[in-house]
Amino acid sequence: MLRTGGPQYGVPQLNPYQQHRPMQYQAQQHPSQMMHQGAPQVAQLPQEHKDVIHDTQFDYYGQFLATASSDRTIGIHVVREGQLQRIATLVGHEGPVWMVSWSHPRFGNALASASYDQKSIIWKEVPHDSRQWRPVHVIDVHHGSVNAVQWAPDGPMVATASSDGTVAVTKYEDGAWHESVKLSNNSNNIAHAMGATCVSFAPHFPHLDSGILLVSGGCDSQVRLWRVRDMGDHNSAQPFDFVELLEGHTDWVRDVAFAPLCACTRYVVIASCGQDKKVIIHRKQWQNVVTSIQNPTLMSREQSEGNGGWERSAVDFSEPVWRLSWSPAGDMLVVTTGDSEVFVLREGADFTQPWIKIPLSEYEAQQHR
Repeated sequence: MLRTGGPQYGVPQLNPYQQHRPMQYQAQQHPSQMMHQGAPQVAQLPQEHKDVIHDTQFDYYGQFLATASSDRTIGIHVVREGQLQRIATLVGHEGPVWMVSWSHPRFGNALASASYDQKSIIWKEVPHDSRQWRPVHVIDVHHGSVNAVQWAPDGPMVATASSDGTVAVTKYEDGAWHESVKLSNNSNNIAHAMGATCVSFAPHFPHLDSGILLVSGGCDSQVRLWRVRDMGDHNSAQPFDFVELLEGHTDWVRDVAFAPLCACTRYVVIASCGQDKKVIIHRKQWQNVVTSIQNPTLMSREQSEGNGGWERSAVDFSEPVWRLSWSPAGDMLVVTTGDSEVFVLREGADFTQPWIKIPLSEYEAQQHR
């Protein structure tokens, strides 16, 4: 068994094998992709890996499928006549690969991976040859399993979450990768005591004067909201701000996800799920989010009143909830539980009223009637 770094800064290491379940269901593709009319139809998960698959992600156009496995490799596949064909195998990690994330296509075909070996690797396709990929940068700032990785939606920036409790942001600018910055509101660089498990960037948010919003979750039962500012601003003491704590969970937070932001919505919406068998949907008017960030005194007053100005709606499940994914329109939330059951959540008559919970099989049957 591979060894991870020992406890750092007095923070115990979480067991990553409890954090990352294999993908046991033979889904056609990720359930949220099924809701996108342009998504390719795939017969089953690829069989080339020699160990369990922990994550599968289509790129922006649905052209490539990346798979992350405990066999320490990443598979790159294309869809041809409904079948997945492996075109490349990315080798470079020294431990199980938990997660993969594609960049926006305007930055080329780039993929980030997160592994138990304490590293995240950025891979790029060799121009005009989709069978050749090369590592262009290694994020090596964590001292525990890297449990999650995500690209920012509108910039070459990557966030990573680790078992050592740290959340780091790494940016590519002016032809080079900059030194990673660890997000924290304390002196020891820890974002989540006992370990960080998940991260999610907000969609492009034009009303925020500077920076981008990021949410993280961890084994401390907390969901934390951050603003990452211009990392190239050398006049700033630190290129990030801790915004606020989103409350509601009583056990490990397994996943967090910003809903897509469209012109018709007035709200910032964040979903979180956890070991406490709950999905919590948090929402706040985007203008109030901006006002709170620009006015820390107002934010402190809102937090002292108990909810920080956020509305919340909780949905209970019979098993711990592991993964979340919003539909492209942001009107449905796909939920995967610890027993590999998949559900679709829809808002009820009102946000604070019980959300409608539909098993994925029933949702698919409704679509074919």
